[in-house]
Amino acid sequence: MRKAKKTPEDVLEEYVAELQKDFDRWEEILEHGSGDPFWPDGTGLQLKRSHILHNRDRIRELCEENGMELPEIMKRGVPPAMPQHYMVVGGEYFAERYDRLNKSFCLYLSTDCLQLCLF
Repeated sequence: MRKAKKTPEDVLEEYVAELQKDFDRWEEILEHGSGDPFWPDGTGLQLKRSHILHNRDRIRELCEENGMELPEIMKRGVPPAMPQHYMVVGGEYFAERYDRLNKSFCLYLSTDCLQLCLF
């Protein structure tokens, strides 16, 4: 049995729901951190920002192709780009990630290559 083809309005509704989820997740990461012990929060924020930009483009394209008005969520601004190594202080894995980054940086500073470059 075949599924009924979705109308442009149904597809728009799905895209808007996805966009809202992306905005919600971006705000959650900004406030509480990503909860991923291996990646800085900035990486997760940038990924969600990319999803937001992509979904906005899909919505704009769908509305233009079908002569529909842009939904209200499109008036919402795009979140700012964040540095890749940004970490939310007090996030779930902040201490662990900070220690790992600090150790990596100290190891990098102690290499002969850097010392030769500096002197």
